[in-house]
Amino acid sequence: MKIKSKFFLWLMYPAFLCCLLPVAFFTFEHPAHNFDMLGYMALIVRMDQTHDINEIHTVTYSTAKELIPAEQYEKLTTTPAFRKEFATDPNRFEKLLPVYIVKPMYVWSAWVFYKAGFSLPAATVIPSIIAFLMIGVFLFYWLCKYLQTGIAFLAGLLIMFSIFTLAVAGLSTPDCLSAFFLFVAMYFILEKQHIAW
Repeated sequence: MKIKSKFFLWLMYPAFLCCLLPVAFFTFEHPAHNFDMLGYMALIVRMDQTHDINEIHTVTYSTAKELIPAEQYEKLTTTPAFRKEFATDPNRFEKLLPVYIVKPMYVWSAWVFYKAGFSLPAATVIPSIIAFLMIGVFLFYWLCKYLQTGIAFLAGLLIMFSIFTLAVAGLSTPDCLSAFFLFVAMYFILEKQHIAW
């Protein structure tokens, strides 16, 4: 009986993940296209192609213009007014890049997805989507320790489908990835009080 219940529990993990996948696909198709995306795109171009800021700037903004809906691209390059300076002046844009380069794990993971064949904008959001899925599965695992499987399943979905969680999943920022590591760290602090962990 115990083996059957364990088998049922392990079946619930892929089922929980499958419930999250439609959200992940929707987020991939409709990302937030936030301004930070341009900075991370530029760093990917710099890692992959050239260190010439003029070329980096041209590739970044031309790719964004080509692949992002016109209305969203206009917001990224005109509103507020200082964004217009970044869009027209490569040297000014270069001064912005140190803000983004300090998140190496996120930048490297985005670069890996770019090298795997994804577009520059897509490569910047995929790490967030994957982190969203990992948070979901780990949350379900943690809830199962204290709740019945069915209740943990529903509670986990309600949390993962909340507006706050969904919003961060579509951002081209390391926020969701950071949240995953903080969440796992919190688990080990609270559940496994061992100095090595």
